[in-house]
Amino acid sequence: MTTSLGERPSVAVVIPTRCQIAEVAGRPRRLVDDCLEGLMAESETVDLEVITVLDADVPGDTLDKWRQRLGSRLLTLSSPLPFNFSKKVNMGAAATQADFVLFLNDDIKPIQPGWLAAMTEIARVPDVGAVGARLLYEDHTIQHVGHAYAYGAAFHFDAGQRVDPNKHWHHGLRQVSGVTAACLMQRREIWQRSGGFDESLSNNFNDVEYCWRLRRQGYKVMQLNDAELFHYETKTRSTGAAMWEIERIEGALGDQLTGPDDFTPEAMLPRESRFPVSRQLSRALRRVFTS
Repeated sequence: MTTSLGERPSVAVVIPTRCQIAEVAGRPRRLVDDCLEGLMAESETVDLEVITVLDADVPGDTLDKWRQRLGSRLLTLSSPLPFNFSKKVNMGAAATQADFVLFLNDDIKPIQPGWLAAMTEIARVPDVGAVGARLLYEDHTIQHVGHAYAYGAAFHFDAGQRVDPNKHWHHGLRQVSGVTAACLMQRREIWQRSGGFDESLSNNFNDVEYCWRLRRQGYKVMQLNDAELFHYETKTRSTGAAMWEIERIEGALGDQLTGPDDFTPEAMLPRESRFPVSRQLSRALRRVFTS
């Protein structure tokens, strides 16, 4: 992957992490190590800063080996419990003066080099508010190629399916309703101007609300499928959306969720591929309406 970056932009990568160990490809891995290793490969194209935001109960020396490699480019912050994703990423973004901020889950592992510079190149366009990447599950099926609003919910396009050469929304660059905060790039000034992530949405739907707010402020949200990474989703946190979270996002977006939205022809949402952003959304709704 090549880009046209004329100079080395400064990029702060904000990683909320508990430094947990999980099984990947049949063996235990500390996921943040793979994430950071992938970032090191990108340090020749950008002026890289890494900000890890740890839960308060994670020992401060957990990332010592990365301090030795990154030196002053690694900043470690401590976030009070209970876990609040939005608060963590806001804390990280507030701690940097970099031109760009990449919000990145610790269970992300790059697949090919050049993705970070490519995302930065799109994020520097003045009317672009956020850029997402194509994320795959461990089995190489799709986790994320953009959000869509339809049928009263926010969806990941074709989650759980294989990348299809005949589906244009699996490839290239396109405008979408939203992108996952598991890998979201933007200029730091936009994060400041927008007010950051809504900390009342501590776990689920914070990225849906954030991208909706960016679009209301006149920015485009772009999905860059040429930037491809693994996302070992839910290996580092519990799954499930609470009913108050569902009600909160429905209250915020209202009729926007009835869709299809401006970027999603209905033909792109075949019934068998309608996966909610929270995989537990349909289960939660079934519990409510069948109890």
